[in-house]
Amino acid sequence: MPMKSSSFLRYSIFVILLLTSCTSTQLVSSWRDPNTTVNTDKLKKVYVMCLVKDETTRRVAEDELAKLRPGVYIPTYNIFPMDMMKNNTDKVNETISKSGYDGIVIMRLVSREQATSYVPGSAPVYYGGWYGYYGYAAPYYYDPGYYRTDEYYKVETTVYSINPDKLIWTGMTETVNPGSVESTIKEIADAINYQMKKEGFLVTGSKKS
Repeated sequence: MPMKSSSFLRYSIFVILLLTSCTSTQLVSSWRDPNTTVNTDKLKKVYVMCLVKDETTRRVAEDELAKLRPGVYIPTYNIFPMDMMKNNTDKVNETISKSGYDGIVIMRLVSREQATSYVPGSAPVYYGGWYGYYGYAAPYYYDPGYYRTDEYYKVETTVYSINPDKLIWTGMTETVNPGSVESTIKEIADAINYQMKKEGFLVTGSKKS
């Protein structure tokens, strides 16, 4: 049976809302070194480091980042354990400086905040007759407004070249009500990769580096 136009329209709107609501991460701000362009085809080795207090979260996050460029992005949790990073920063710096790697990507949680907002119930549409209005509006008596608490996570991602040792890109992302660590890291990576390419910081193929 063919779908009526009104039903098809409602279905299409539902699909669009579902697709657009899947991504909860957006880029808040970014900065790049105007004199630096990175050609991904020429990258050899890059450290990836997630600065979080929980060891399991760090491992999952770094592994997820490493999946973006297998063999190039190298997780650091086995190279620089938490204790070393806290108590022997000189050793960490020396190892990084002498590694011969191209750079290091550092991701850290900057803030976690909660905000409560009131979501009102839907307002009924007024129809010509009382019966039509009642039939449409009656369900809303059982669908009142409610309070909702959302969580906002701000994550800073910075990229440093190792030799010379300098900051070449940084960006701040905000994620609302994050799901798993894996999905959140992927959303952040997608957001910053898009921005890097848009700015001309990240190029591929035969483009100049």
